[in-house]
Formats: sequence, C-alpha cells, structure tokens
Amino acid sequence: MENHKEIIPKQQEGIATDIKESITLSGSEEAIQFYDIAVNRLKDVNHWHLLTKHTGTKFTLRDKNGFEVKRQVVLGDYFQINIPFPGLDSGKGYDWVQVKELKEENNQQQDEQTFSMLVKPAHPPFEKETAHFFDAEASSTFSVLRNGTKITALVHGRNEKPNTFVHSLAGKIRNIIVALGSFLGFSYFQWKSLVKGLLSDNE
Repeated sequence: MENHKEIIPKQQEGIATDIKESITLSGSEEAIQFYDIAVNRLKDVNHWHLLTKHTGTKFTLRDKNGFEVKRQVVLGDYFQINIPFPGLDSGKGYDWVQVKELKEENNQQQDEQTFSMLVKPAHPPFEKETAHFFDAEASSTFSVLRNGTKITALVHGRNEKPNTFVHSLAGKIRNIIVALGSFLGFSYFQWKSLVKGLLSDNE
C-alpha cells in the first residue's frame, strides 16, 4: 500500500530515516484483529515507554492547551518527551512535538488498512521557541499498515537537522549534541524498539 506515503513530507535537507518491522499472521480475521491492536498501541502515546522498554525515553500526551491527558491521541495534541539528556529551558526540561496530521484508510476491495500520524517539533503552548533538538522543519511519520495477512509498522524521519534557532548558547550546544547522538543511532534504536513493540504478541 503506497497511500500512506502521501502524509510523509518531502525530503529536502538534513537526514532522512526509514525504519520498519513486519509480521505475517495465519489468517485474515486474525490479521484484522491484530492490526487494530497495533493501531491502538500507536495511539496510546502515554504507554510508548512500555513498548520501547530500555531506551530511557518517556512520552507524555498533552492537549493543545498543554494539559496532560490520559486518552488516545487526537489532532493538535503535543508529545512532551523526556529523553535521557538535560532538556531545554524553553520546554521546561523536555522536548516537544505536535501532531500535525492523522490519516486512516480502509480499502476493503484490496484488503488493506492504514493508519498514519505525522508529528513535527514545536513550541509548547507556554512558549514561542521550538523546544526540540531538531528544528521545526523536521518530521516523524508513524504508520501501521495491513496488506492481507501482513502487518507492517514504520517510522519515517525527514529533514532532520539540529535546532540552532534557540536563544541560549547552551541550548544550541545541547541540541547539536543530542541531534548528533540521534544521527549516530539513538533515534534508530528508539524507533526500532517502537515498531517492534507495536507488533509484539505481548498483551
């Protein structure tokens, strides 16, 4: 299924990453049921740390006003991200991204289903400065696809560059260091753990 790619921003500069994991179920009914499980896991951002396990990163879902919420993700929500590294003052010690697009398709004729979510670095509701180690042009697109009995979980990173558009020199240095760590494999380990967790058979 190629339609999920429509939500992925065009790569223009910086780093691009593509990470995926697939499983094949024994029958169509089982695959449909497991697809729903995987999508619900993806929407349950507050519990991503249970899927990624040993990465040390914690995601907290906040609404458009910045209040913590215990529900599935909706358009306009923020992820408050606590990574194992000192945070930015502008993010009150955290990195922030905002949900910019959600897309779901169900093609019964081709026996395919897709759910995708696009997030981008953002300033939190209480700030005007982007609070993330990548700049505001970067993006991450998370998808779960079902094609017959095959289910695939994917993360696409696009236009990933260090965020040097911050006021403090310490913030610029911090973002360069964290972005470099991401380029050297931290993000790959993080998102590979997530896509595996989305497709894990553990309830």
